[in-house]
Amino acid sequence: SVRTDGSARYLMHAADPSAAGGFSLAILDVPHPSQMRVSVRLKLVDGERVGGLVWRYQDPDNFYLAALDLRLLELALYRVVRGNRIRLDDEDELELDTSAWHSVRVVQDDDDIQVSLGGIGVMRARDVTFTEGGRAGVWSGGGGTAWFDDLRVEPEEDRRGGRGRTR
Repeated sequence: SVRTDGSARYLMHAADPSAAGGFSLAILDVPHPSQMRVSVRLKLVDGERVGGLVWRYQDPDNFYLAALDLRLLELALYRVVRGNRIRLDDEDELELDTSAWHSVRVVQDDDDIQVSLGGIGVMRARDVTFTEGGRAGVWSGGGGTAWFDDLRVEPEEDRRGGRGRTR
């Protein structure tokens, strides 16, 4: 649901205790290019306190996922293939204010994936599972309440200096 805090509006995923261990997705209808930058501000309010970004979303069982987990103080990068989540990289023991808003950004350039937290590069991985664009969005642990604001999806300059390509 969309909520208002003063003049600010944000997307809220309300905790569903029966969905603990699962997750909820909110995906944009508009496809993004294969070379892209996606970012969001999020606040993980209570419950499971895990959420983040989804991109190169093909369908509910195939996409990339950046997961901020405030219980474990960790940021992780996954690919989800046929519904199976495979960890590509992670950074743990992060020093985070668990009651604050956090900014997560992903830059995808061909097979190169860069993940930033609060404007600081945290991890980088290479993966060729999903080479086409897709859609982007946000996700939250089903048993947690999360707020999302300022979701942005933009084409990325490729390494050769041209504009992002669509295939």
